[in-house]
Amino acid sequence: MISKFRLRLLFLFLPSLLLLQGCGKGESQKMPEGPPPASITAAAATQHVVPLFIDEIGRCAASETVSIQPQAAGRITEVHFKDGAEVKKGDKLFSIDPRPFQVALQQAEADMASNQAELARAEASLVQEQAALGRGSAGINESQARLALSKLEFDRAKELVKADAVARQQFDEKQMGVAVSEAQLKSSLASMAMANAQVRHAEAEVAVSRAKLDASQSAIAQAKLNLEYTTVLAPIDGRVGQRLMDVGNVVSSTFNPVSLVVLQRVDPIYADFSIPEAELARVRSFMAGGTLKVEVRAADAPDRVHMGELSFYDNAVQHGTGTIKLRATMQNPDRALWAGQFVKVRLILTQLKDAVLVPVQAVQVGQAGKFVYAVKPDSTVEMRVVKLGQRHTDQVVVNEGLQAGERIVVTGHLTLFPGAKVQEKSAALPASSLGTAKNGAPVVDGKDAKNEKSADGDTP
Repeated sequence: MISKFRLRLLFLFLPSLLLLQGCGKGESQKMPEGPPPASITAAAATQHVVPLFIDEIGRCAASETVSIQPQAAGRITEVHFKDGAEVKKGDKLFSIDPRPFQVALQQAEADMASNQAELARAEASLVQEQAALGRGSAGINESQARLALSKLEFDRAKELVKADAVARQQFDEKQMGVAVSEAQLKSSLASMAMANAQVRHAEAEVAVSRAKLDASQSAIAQAKLNLEYTTVLAPIDGRVGQRLMDVGNVVSSTFNPVSLVVLQRVDPIYADFSIPEAELARVRSFMAGGTLKVEVRAADAPDRVHMGELSFYDNAVQHGTGTIKLRATMQNPDRALWAGQFVKVRLILTQLKDAVLVPVQAVQVGQAGKFVYAVKPDSTVEMRVVKLGQRHTDQVVVNEGLQAGERIVVTGHLTLFPGAKVQEKSAALPASSLGTAKNGAPVVDGKDAKNEKSADGDTP
């Protein structure tokens, strides 16, 4: 600040002022030399590829969670797992007493056998009725032929009786024969109608028997399914929690069903976190360029990075908090991450190429804002107001005000002012080992850089 700057000047020139004040007017005195160069340490601004990121606290969540409930009612007879065990899909978890369901299956199979016999009888009766219908059809044909013959003979007798060539009695017999043939034809038609009705009745009985057979087959399938439900299997790969029911307990599948155990899949695993509403537009703009990478660190192993991808963001901002929920998905084969565990989440938006970085301690604060002292070729310093980006451990990104390669003062700021002469210490400050990891994230001393917020306190 300006007041501190004036104090520094007063401190430097106070000995010279006192010396001049003590001299007489007529005495000749040699003018003292200027202040000696300030002793400093300096370092060059470097360029690296560093990530642009958002850091939040998140919580791990299982990718699948299944509450195992019984689908068959009965007494638990066996538990096939140990609490907290890893299980595979299809592994046995519980056994429920199967005897009532075995009896129901046997009853359904007996019903099906009875219905099969009934269907066979109905089909045989249908064959008989169809045969009777065939005979009735033949009888109709025969009656029709007899009627035609009787009519022909009657017509002949009718002509002969006119010529008195045949006796009247014979004519009456031919006439009676026609009447008898007509009556026989009517009888055959009635028998044919009865046979048709019998056939339809037999067909209906066959249909009923087949429906009963189908119902019995369905009953057998249901009985087999209920019997299968007596063995509770794991529906997914995962890890079981503490069992909630022991051997001997009676469970129900319909009335007040209870959970037997909870099964969770933790590979892959989710990391749920939230970002402020103000960050949403920026995140979405970077998502348009592709899937965003996410780094997750557990509190018990902060140096180990679990890489994942942003797989979900919510469709609405949460009321009251002004945040939006996001989810990252990552592989977890060694179970290093645990469901419900708090983790540090770093959402990497992009990689900043050729970012200029300087040591954090080189940055000072004045009335004009944050600045650094740049060392000029003539060993003097000048004040550079800078705009900072995100911090990476002992380094900070300079967005404006400094070029890569320029030397800046790291220590020894106390006696400096613009234009002051400086002299670097012989023991140079070790340069930060900021490199680039394979994934493009910054590496400091062989480890991934830890997050700190923008040195300006603003979003870069």
